[in-house]
Amino acid sequence: MTNFAICRISKLSTWGNIAGSGAHTYRHKGMAPNADPRRLGKNRTLVGRPDGVVEDVRRRVDELGPPRANAVLCVEHLLTASPGFFKGKTPAEVRAWADKNVEFLVERYGGKNVAHVALHLDEETPHLVAYVVPEVGGKLNARALFGGRDKLRRLQSDYADRFKADKLHRGVEGSKAKHRTVKNFYAALEETEDKARAKFEQLATPIPPPEASVLSVLSKERRASELADWEKRTKARQAQLVKAAGIAYETAQRLKRENSVLKTQNSALTASQDDLRARMAVLAAQLDLPKDEIAKLRKLNLSAVADRLGHMGVVNNGENAIDLVKRINGFEYAEAVAWLHAEFGAAGAASAVREHLEVAQPARPLTTSEKTIQRAVRNQLDALGCDAFRVSLISPDGVGAPFLPGKVGGVERFYTRADVENLVPYLRYENNSGRHVFVTPMDDDAYYVLVDDLRRTPEELQRAGYAPCLLQRSSWDSMQALFKVPRSQIFERQAVVDVFTRMNREFGDVGMTGLRHPMRLAGFRNIKAKHQRDGKFPFVRVISAVNRFCQLTLDRILQRQDELLPRPTPTSTPRRRPEPEETNDWAPPRP
Repeated sequence: MTNFAICRISKLSTWGNIAGSGAHTYRHKGMAPNADPRRLGKNRTLVGRPDGVVEDVRRRVDELGPPRANAVLCVEHLLTASPGFFKGKTPAEVRAWADKNVEFLVERYGGKNVAHVALHLDEETPHLVAYVVPEVGGKLNARALFGGRDKLRRLQSDYADRFKADKLHRGVEGSKAKHRTVKNFYAALEETEDKARAKFEQLATPIPPPEASVLSVLSKERRASELADWEKRTKARQAQLVKAAGIAYETAQRLKRENSVLKTQNSALTASQDDLRARMAVLAAQLDLPKDEIAKLRKLNLSAVADRLGHMGVVNNGENAIDLVKRINGFEYAEAVAWLHAEFGAAGAASAVREHLEVAQPARPLTTSEKTIQRAVRNQLDALGCDAFRVSLISPDGVGAPFLPGKVGGVERFYTRADVENLVPYLRYENNSGRHVFVTPMDDDAYYVLVDDLRRTPEELQRAGYAPCLLQRSSWDSMQALFKVPRSQIFERQAVVDVFTRMNREFGDVGMTGLRHPMRLAGFRNIKAKHQRDGKFPFVRVISAVNRFCQLTLDRILQRQDELLPRPTPTSTPRRRPEPEETNDWAPPRP
């Protein structure tokens, strides 16, 4: 049976996250439901001080200077192997495997940055939990080390390569098994079996030889030709049978290998999710948040929440921060509130909720046209998934500075989605009076890359791997595409500017400048003189609107950022804690 080397990482951005992880690592009450309390004494601290995760990480972070508000403070590594690898291993052999893991971490990240490592022997499968401070060039920079799929794939490959001599293997690189649920796996297996069965049934009926009565009336040469043709077709059928059997066998073997990887990964992910749920349940029981604090958590910017969750997929219309955490993490309400509180804290939640203008609803009922515009605006802004917007009114010829309705007395305040909807009658009046209406997402947690005058169809974008959050027709013949990426993973703004410029040169407006570029507000007219046709101007129409991040755009930005950043250099080895004498009463788990 193939055994796999398993390396998982988790970014920890707050001291509360690190403390919660440390409480699990050192088995504080209720924090490790999968651990065997009778074997707690067998766990070992390999680097750092026992139960000193926060102190060890803080010591290294403090050496680097004050961290940014959104910095990843450390990256937790879970290092283990398939359960079968540990069968028959002595305690000394397990310890040698653990030491080899520490050597891998030191060589990769530098000794000073490997702040803490613990070996767990109280669960079914031995594993290490390591806390690495992501230092690059004297600064915290998790993105330079872990940003993008290529870096994570490289980490998995390098880790597996280190243990090749121990007969541990990497999971199938690039295999879709890692994206496949067990249900989908068996569906794929059943589909393969059905195709193989259909092919065999097609080839099952032998090709009959020419009838004797027909052969008897043919010439000698013609009989020989008919028999030779029959033999040729029979051999071809036999070859197809052999080929079909070979393909079915190879496919079945590949799916079995993928299934083995899938089960190992699912086991690790399930255990991790169970531990997280247990932590949140304990924290929820301890919390007694007032309603106003919960309301602040509910109003957290969805871009920030999706980023903390590591969720690149769709955020559903109408979801708030608590709803999103419940859906993605599978939490109950109280657990979701506890998770948000642990991630953002009361102060973070208060600072993340902006002060807005609070535009009152129109005093009169909306007209049919205004209701249509309001629906278009809602659809557009929901796709942006932001909690603050700037509205700009620009003269017909584009000359002069834009008028900002939210700027009064030199101080600008921004609008919520509901505010912008309530502004529709006023904005329609301004649009009919000859002004262009633009909107800009003022998102502290995401960048928006706008491609104007799009030169690709939506289908071509999809085939290329792009996932725009918004596609809209801005004139009769022009489209705009907007690509959203999480800001917390990006530390070099120039990388975003460079990719913004490249994408517009590749399939947009080559003259586009300025990263924070306003876009036309949906439902209003583009009143440029060149767009007038038969006395009419085109309305801005939404083609597709889905609140999501674009992984491909992010990967391009991170690749460019990697080109702009210095490379990490290994430093000295970490402080190793003297180990008590090994005892021989530990044994690997029984099969």
